[in-house]
Amino acid sequence: MRSFGVAPLIVGLAILTYGASASIQTPAPDPVARLARRIQSGGSNLAFEAKHGYLKSVLKELGIPISSQTLVWSKTSLQGPRIGPRNPRAIYFNDHTYVGWVNGGEFIEIGSIHPTDGTQFYTIRNVLQPKVAVDKEFDRCISCHAGPGMGGSPRLLARSVNADKLGYQLMSGGRIVTPRTPIEQRWGGWYVSGTHGKIRHRGNSPAVGDDESFTFDPEIGANKTDLSRYFDTGQYLSPHSDIVALMVLESQMHLQNEIIRTGSSVRRWLLDPDSTLASACEPLVEALLGVGEAPLKEPIKGMGTFQREYESGGIKDAKGRSLRELDLKTRLYKHRLNPMILSESFSALNPVAKKQVLARLAEIAEGTYASERFSFLKESDRTALKDVLSSFKLVQ
Repeated sequence: MRSFGVAPLIVGLAILTYGASASIQTPAPDPVARLARRIQSGGSNLAFEAKHGYLKSVLKELGIPISSQTLVWSKTSLQGPRIGPRNPRAIYFNDHTYVGWVNGGEFIEIGSIHPTDGTQFYTIRNVLQPKVAVDKEFDRCISCHAGPGMGGSPRLLARSVNADKLGYQLMSGGRIVTPRTPIEQRWGGWYVSGTHGKIRHRGNSPAVGDDESFTFDPEIGANKTDLSRYFDTGQYLSPHSDIVALMVLESQMHLQNEIIRTGSSVRRWLLDPDSTLASACEPLVEALLGVGEAPLKEPIKGMGTFQREYESGGIKDAKGRSLRELDLKTRLYKHRLNPMILSESFSALNPVAKKQVLARLAEIAEGTYASERFSFLKESDRTALKDVLSSFKLVQ
């Protein structure tokens, strides 16, 4: 049995246009809502070009680097019939926004992070228009993206699936990927460019068989630096689906989901004091410190300019350090504290929740909070964490 499945990032169907309506007069703090306002007021309009439609202009307006391109070839999208190994779906991202584009697709899909309301979904019809309409999404996206544990708030999804040679998802074996997912179980249905030594993953290779019985050969897709054997890379803005970009994408989405979940949990706690504030915030503390993160058994090296551009965009402390510095030898980030703690989403978190998270991080750094979940931190890790928390003015 074959299935189009659910979207690994965004599902879309235009149902509300940002036109001359009352809704556009409300505050628009997420990046795409701000873009919609600029277009409506005449302050901006997207440029169309034959090959990619509005894609380049959308990325430029939203400040999203082309080097962030990752490619998924499983048919896990509303535009699934157009997607396959010869025509993968491209995803581009920055700290706040995720853009999906399909070659020959009907629309561009966008997920944008509202600092207090979580993930917002939009589409832009990718055909020439006198004035571009940015369409906001509701039920179609929420049906897949507001999963259990999110308090009804939409979440971002990166999925690894068993996809056959045509891109159809087999009904067994799929999983949502987080930093805790072993590399060996990641990227089924995705293209992956870069080197990773003896580490193996599920990218670049189809599952052979059916739902009841299939095989998968991880050697086929290992250490690929050129994807042109699989599809016409000239049709895309970049020839890469960078392995480092994939890892950052998964980590960032997981942290944003945890921030959203924490906000929802704390709002429930305020209404039900019988529950505990610490239990509502602890999963976010664990995510920020990389508890359970899958270790890298070999160094990883990406393709293109993503790593350099990503690291250079980070906020630096007085010592010139950035939380976006990457390790890529034993783990993703050099520092033990995830850079999403400096994001607009964390900054806008409920003050009660933010205070609890920062207090717990300080206790862990000082060694005054005993928990097996954080026993992996060495004394040197705690000292470094204390220093980083102080240098980025997260604690006094």
